Amino acid sequence: MGSDVAPPNTFKNPSNCLQEETSRLSKNGFKEVGSYLEKKQVQYDMAFLIVVKLFLLLKIQRELDESKFILHKTIDSILERGEKLDSLVEKSSDLSAASQV
Repeated sequence: MGSDVAPPNTFKNPSNCLQEETSRLSKNGFKEVGSYLEKKQVQYDMAFLIVVKLFLLLKIQRELDESKFILHKTIDSILERGEKLDSLVEKSSDLSAASQV
């Protein structure tokens, strides 16, 4: 091994990498990269909005399910109350008929 061969530099200075990439890209290359990044940003923004909308839909669905449960419970209570009232009216009629005998 000769002393005139430099060992490979596996760790590069980030500012040097940036300068190398900057010098490598032409003006046209920057436009392509910028266009690509803009498209990716739009895709990420759309994906984020979809996730937010799905979250809101799931929240609304959960609230609807809770409301539906409460409504069913209320209807069941009203039906039970109606049955009790029917029973009371029947007993009242029976008592009234028995008292007239």
